[in-house]
Amino acid sequence: MANCESASVVLDSGQILPELILLAQHLPGTYQQRDVEQLRRAAPLAQIVVVAGTWCEGEPRTGKPLTGVLRLYWYELIPWWQHVQANRSWSLCLDGPIARRHTDRIFDYDFKIDSYVAIHAFSLASFEALASSLGAYGMECVWTRQEPELPQQIAVGIWDGGQLDAQEIARVQSFATMIHERQGSLIVLLEFPRKEHFSQLDEIGITTVFGKPFIVEELANEILRLRFRSPIL
Repeated sequence: MANCESASVVLDSGQILPELILLAQHLPGTYQQRDVEQLRRAAPLAQIVVVAGTWCEGEPRTGKPLTGVLRLYWYELIPWWQHVQANRSWSLCLDGPIARRHTDRIFDYDFKIDSYVAIHAFSLASFEALASSLGAYGMECVWTRQEPELPQQIAVGIWDGGQLDAQEIARVQSFATMIHERQGSLIVLLEFPRKEHFSQLDEIGITTVFGKPFIVEELANEILRLRFRSPIL
């Protein structure tokens, strides 16, 4: 439908009873809270999901988030769609962390990882936030600024990055080389990655990218998947 008003007319007529309503928000302010309430009155049982486009990423661009909806960024839509299709439940995403990235299963964390997680972060606060979160899953983290000579036993490296400009991609490549020399894998955290960023990173052998903000449990799950390469039984 072209807009919420047109959609509400169709819904009020009873022609369709949707389980899911997607709002494609390509620019900030495309939808208002009153639009959500109008759709909710017309289809009270439908799950409403706002899909933010490339010009709606981050609170400064998006503005005040709409309430009573699930918000996904455009690059999360396909993995989320695959997840809810497999589970046959639109409401599943509201019951806990959603599968923004495809994972075979949620791992059992009742064990300790047997090698380090190397974190490249530009500030001590950023490192401590990641290390504290991952420490709850039994992971021992080292900050590359404190330990320029990395241990040989690196399970996974994490690049806590920004917008991935030309200078940053060169630094990521250098860091990736150090991690790969230690037989480790690399996860890159970016501020709202775009299609070209995935292509650039893929060219240097990095296939795991998370957009910020991310869910810690999903990050921990991906670290363990990369470390052990198969589900833990």
